Amino acid sequence: MTKLHRILLALAATGLSACASLTPSRTSSLDTVLTIGIGGGSSTQVVPLSGVSGAGQFRHARWSPSGTQILSYSVTDGDIYLCTSTGNTRSNLTNTSTLTETNPEWSPSGELIAYIGTTASGFGSLYVMTKTGSSQTPLLSGISRMGWNSDSTLLWAIGSNQQLYLVTPSGSATALGSNYLVDSGTTPQWAGSTTIRFVSGGITYLGSSRGGVVGIRNTSNSNWGVASAQAFIDLDSNDSTGYWVSTTGNIVSLGRADLAVLSPSGNRIALALRGTVYTTTLSTLARTVALDTGGYRIQSITWTPDNETLIISSTGGLVAARYDGSSVVSLSGIGAGDFDLSPNGQSVVYIGVREETL
Repeated sequence: MTKLHRILLALAATGLSACASLTPSRTSSLDTVLTIGIGGGSSTQVVPLSGVSGAGQFRHARWSPSGTQILSYSVTDGDIYLCTSTGNTRSNLTNTSTLTETNPEWSPSGELIAYIGTTASGFGSLYVMTKTGSSQTPLLSGISRMGWNSDSTLLWAIGSNQQLYLVTPSGSATALGSNYLVDSGTTPQWAGSTTIRFVSGGITYLGSSRGGVVGIRNTSNSNWGVASAQAFIDLDSNDSTGYWVSTTGNIVSLGRADLAVLSPSGNRIALALRGTVYTTTLSTLARTVALDTGGYRIQSITWTPDNETLIISSTGGLVAARYDGSSVVSLSGIGAGDFDLSPNGQSVVYIGVREETL
């Protein structure tokens, strides 16, 4: 029987030939957080472990908006840690005995941190605190996931019953109705600072902080790419077909895809299908191969801010691939699915995974 454990993996930072099959390497070491440039090279250990007792097994590393600090949390002691991106210092922001704090997320302003605080009984709540760890404030109980809007004035939050809420940092919450429970396996996305796009019962809806909900597309969805308030990429999980959808009613089929992600500028689309990542444009819909993983399952695709490079996470590892396939660099060994791209798009922070046979 195989059980997954988090572990640091060696970096295979040599450039691979374009569209080559991915053949990552692995070594053994213990849970920690690393950064590496998307061009490859040496990695930096972010979390100093020397002289600190019982703080290993880190998860959920996230860059600050300034790109100078990194948040993560420790499974061992259940606290949230703040480190410099160069790995020089570390501080425990929560250091509580009654709560387990997980999944910290920076506000886009960089001034606040949202996180989930869970009691010993397993009861979770949405909290916010300042970037220094002060003013730890519970906002809403029974919450399992959340995400900030672009101007740091609202968070979406999902309760244990899949109920969707819009919550202010001061604790004011708007429920979007018990008739609109978020489908399992889908993640709400902001469409402007006060409107949230989500899937309920296989239908795409727009909900607002004023409590109104409007259905905009009747299909079974599982993923959206980065999108504006006017248009988005929709993936129909019934027939694995991607669509470009505008709120004015224009719908363009992108063809078969398991995953579809729009570039920040909106002029390119990355599509994953059966272990191959393609890029295309709406004007041509002609596919260019960016990466062939050699059969590994694609887990996520993230565009760099300049629209030139894809950070691709698969069961075979983490790679940086130019959109046209002309350059592919392996950033980690097998299983580095927990990663975050730096604000300038030049580095990633990640935590690896290993398989341990019991």
